[in-house]
Amino acid sequence: YSDSGTFNIKKVLKNLIKNPLIQGLAAGVIALLVRHNMPMNADHTYIFTISGNLPWLYTVLEYLGSAATPLCLLALGGTFELSGLRKELTAAVLMRLVIAPLVGFGLFYLAVRRGMFDLTPAMTAALIALYGSPIAVSSNVMAQEMGADDVLAGQIVVWTSLFCMVTLFIMIVLFRSAGLL
Repeated sequence: YSDSGTFNIKKVLKNLIKNPLIQGLAAGVIALLVRHNMPMNADHTYIFTISGNLPWLYTVLEYLGSAATPLCLLALGGTFELSGLRKELTAAVLMRLVIAPLVGFGLFYLAVRRGMFDLTPAMTAALIALYGSPIAVSSNVMAQEMGADDVLAGQIVVWTSLFCMVTLFIMIVLFRSAGLL
């Protein structure tokens, strides 16, 4: 969402290519492709792994990875405003925590009824995690990088993080009482 009212596809594509999150994703895909072509021992284990050969670097990266999301949530929580309630914020929170789960579970239910999937408790738990989780913290950074309303994106992250506690509880109770969990 942006108040500028103009949309230039070339500018959007240029911003996407220059976005650090997209570049990181591309680097991760390249790393996965390179990993499949790395030499292996006779027992089909990789000759070089970061966790095996550079355990100190692996530990540092592991700590950074586990600290990133809580740190971003703390930073966004510092910008939390009760006065920032707008219709866009309300619509986004409702769409993420109510409408998206209803549509997602509805489509999955139809697929199960048509015999496309078997619904297991593990699959139900995964779907609850998928549809009941709040907006990703990185969406705020992405909105900022793309020139969108980053304040709104940050508020959406904070509010969906708060209200998902209620909606997740309701989903778990409903699916548990239906015998699907």
